[in-house]
Amino acid sequence: MLAGQQQGGENVPTAIIDHTYADYSAVDVSLLESQDDDDDTSIGRSTSTANMVTFPMRLHMILSDPENCNVVSWMPHGRGWKVFDKEGLENLCVEYFNGETFDDFIRSVNKWGFKQLVGSGPDYKSYYHQYFLRGKPDLCRLMDTTVNTGELIPDIVSEPNLYVISNLYPLPEDPGMPREQESIDLFMRDAFQNEARGADDTY
Repeated sequence: MLAGQQQGGENVPTAIIDHTYADYSAVDVSLLESQDDDDDTSIGRSTSTANMVTFPMRLHMILSDPENCNVVSWMPHGRGWKVFDKEGLENLCVEYFNGETFDDFIRSVNKWGFKQLVGSGPDYKSYYHQYFLRGKPDLCRLMDTTVNTGELIPDIVSEPNLYVISNLYPLPEDPGMPREQESIDLFMRDAFQNEARGADDTY
């Protein structure tokens, strides 16, 4: 925990974002949950949310629909996602999240433990969670809400390289999306074009 920062006359607690990342792509969620039933130290969701259709589950459904790829889309490696159309996302929120505004949506993203990558490159401003993977919706059952501990300070140096991780542990291809290499080429092209003109169309 870092020293608190002054904000409005009050000390606001701050902490550096923890980018520790483990690969769960080969995990059998049902087996893991059965082990948790016999263990006092449970991994994943609390019993209060165990049978709910949670925010991450709904978001996974949105990302798995190719019709939404111009609004919000998986990154090519399938371990993160990015918003491209704020207004379009708010329209999806009407259907999936009871009419949340964009700001409400981002608060929910943070509440569920997603972390944003802010280092330069194609993953800039994308979000990730080690339990949130393309083609692995069951892993969402391991996700739980987090406690707000104050302002989080970016730590670009420790951000995971999700392309390298995905090469080591490939995820299922999304049949509704372009091939991975084609997707990478498109994201890289757009990233360099945006950087060249100083544009920032992601959120």
